[in-house]
Amino acid sequence: MMDAPSRTRRRRPRSGARVMPRELLLLQLVASAQPVSTAQCAMFMGVSTQLARRAIRKLRDLQCLRVWVPQMAGQNFVTLDRVGAHLLEVKLGLRGDRLRTPKGIGRVQLAHHGQVVDLHLALALACARSRSFELIRFDHEAEIRRATGAGPGSRVPDGIALLNTPAGRQAIAVESDSGAENPSRTARSKGEGYAELSQQGVPLAGAAEWKVVLLAPSIRRRNRVARAFFEAELPEGLFLFLSMTELDPRTVLEPLWWTQRSDEESTRLEQVPLVEPVTPTCNTGHYRQEERFPCDSEQLHSGPPGCLTPGSGDA
Repeated sequence: MMDAPSRTRRRRPRSGARVMPRELLLLQLVASAQPVSTAQCAMFMGVSTQLARRAIRKLRDLQCLRVWVPQMAGQNFVTLDRVGAHLLEVKLGLRGDRLRTPKGIGRVQLAHHGQVVDLHLALALACARSRSFELIRFDHEAEIRRATGAGPGSRVPDGIALLNTPAGRQAIAVESDSGAENPSRTARSKGEGYAELSQQGVPLAGAAEWKVVLLAPSIRRRNRVARAFFEAELPEGLFLFLSMTELDPRTVLEPLWWTQRSDEESTRLEQVPLVEPVTPTCNTGHYRQEERFPCDSEQLHSGPPGCLTPGSGDA
């Protein structure tokens, strides 16, 4: 049984210390996605882990962040503190009643939650560099439950991303797969409800156009889950699959995602973008790649390695 995460001790902040604009943006990310790991903070800020730790210590001493040290997790996690919440309310105009300052993270499934945060970061960084896409908001499970009033026994998405695209607003429901559940059960528990909503034309987060992405811990697991969704006869094109080893902010908006396709000859995984382009693009072999079933080999992955690790940069 894992010990409860412990808090780190604060030091008195240096005289004249203040929160910089980039640190304010980090507070905004933490408020939305908490708990956030040190490595994820470094990724968001575009700095090394060492420089990210320095910024986190400063924000902790200013009572903007709380730092938690889970004994079995191997890295630290941060959540919003009271001064950080006040700054977000005053500086960015965020609603104070929606800013949480958690008293602990012991009940959070860190690996499961971390996959959703990784996608949040990838979309935020990709949209910041794009002239065609804007990440309007990304809500995590806790915020979705508060907004909908769903209780602990109700099933809600692990996350919902709302994007502004050349084709209009599109929503993405996010499901994080830990790999512990039987793929057939995953298809029933996570797929059938979305399929019914899609067939009824129910909007998601106010967007008429929406898809569901399933994040798997490995390529082997991604393929097994995708096959289970096909065997369950769920709608083609509604569900997109990705291994966390394939997630890359540089390509997350490109044809990186896998979906199941079938014809008279075969069933296959086909690579498509997260959001389909406005103008139909001819399949020339450069735009899409295909992967035939069965395909459990890890060697099938030929894309860029996952790069959700801290980079280097200046503070």
